[in-house]
Amino acid sequence: MVQEQEVLKVAELSKLAFDANEVAGFIEDFKEILDMLDSLEEVDTSNVKPTYHGNHLMNVYREDKAIKNEHYQQLLNNAPMVQDGYIKVPAILESQEA
Repeated sequence: MVQEQEVLKVAELSKLAFDANEVAGFIEDFKEILDMLDSLEEVDTSNVKPTYHGNHLMNVYREDKAIKNEHYQQLLNNAPMVQDGYIKVPAILESQEA
């Protein structure tokens, strides 16, 4: 059975905050998901060959070749922030330091 502490731990790991009513709703949602997963365990897969993806294509990627980009400066001119010839973006990861 899913408990409130488990929902709060998942929310913390996801950097989300919920009020008490939302947590209660998530407990029910998680229970339904776990029940569905339990029903999948009843499926006999003993004669099913393991797969890692749904297709058997090999080496479908283009050759990785460096090419001169004649529009690079136009790209940089349209970027909101540029530094040292690169597009600068805001940091989205928090530091682990205190």
